[in-house]
Amino acid sequence: IPMREPIISLLCIVFVLVTIAAFGHWEMQGETSVIARFTDNGDGTVTDDTTGLIWLKNANCFGQINWYEAITGVTGLAHGQCGLTDGSSQGDWRLPEKAELLTLLDERYEYPALSNAANTGPWTEGDPFSGVQTNPYWSATAYGNYSDAVWLVRFSQDYMLYYANNS
Repeated sequence: IPMREPIISLLCIVFVLVTIAAFGHWEMQGETSVIARFTDNGDGTVTDDTTGLIWLKNANCFGQINWYEAITGVTGLAHGQCGLTDGSSQGDWRLPEKAELLTLLDERYEYPALSNAANTGPWTEGDPFSGVQTNPYWSATAYGNYSDAVWLVRFSQDYMLYYANNS
């Protein structure tokens, strides 16, 4: 069965690449090379180098708000607000989907479950985000077939949960 070996090799390569993308580390002969996780763009935004997503650097721009206030706040977000100097206009920003929020969680750390920009240690104030809150962050993803519940993430405890979006 000559085709089996290349398929197994391809699967191994895919697994290694997925592992590197998920955890940002490459180990070879006892040495570890760390791949930077975030880039501070210097304009109030942070790029996730793993996913390519661009996040607001000020993680507490709106404070503790309900889901409707989050939707309104983020759609009205623009250059000159929350430390943004990126030239963005109202409507350029949106709430992240559940899967996008999950990509930020780093299970190696807790309180909060985020890495620093270099991916070498836990998050500290300003590296790369500022004002990370212990309150949950809203997503735009509905919980199953329930139109009145959405997913949110609590970085302080490294988990996703759902909550009625009418609060």
